[in-house]
Amino acid sequence: MMSEIESERYTSQRWRPTEDQTQMMTRIYNFGVTHPSRAQVVEITSRLRIFGDASEYNVHCWFNNHGNRVRRWQAEID
Repeated sequence: MMSEIESERYTSQRWRPTEDQTQMMTRIYNFGVTHPSRAQVVEITSRLRIFGDASEYNVHCWFNNHGNRVRRWQAEID
């Protein structure tokens, strides 16, 4: 059995947005902000922190990855 310290070493460092954070970013994306500016990323991050941990890098990557996913889904439909 692993000690608590050993198990912490194996936990993921990947950011997992909460349901509220995901919903907020999805609404922003669907509203038309598909490539937020640096200032928008800072603003979005500050709003997301109400619901849990978030960094500007996490937000930037989420929008980039979400846009890629949407385009891939759209290509599958077409």
